[in-house]
Amino acid sequence: MLNLWFHVTVNLLTVNIIRNGKELIIVDLEMLDGLFDG
Repeated sequence: MLNLWFHVTVNLLTVNIIRNGKELIIVDLEMLDGLFDG
């Protein structure tokens, strides 16, 4: 299950890089850190 979420998240991050640049990526990574800590 965690593997599935990992792949989905990577795909979403890639889309964000293409569309919006690096600023949103930093926010997404901070949210990811919170998810994995929990």
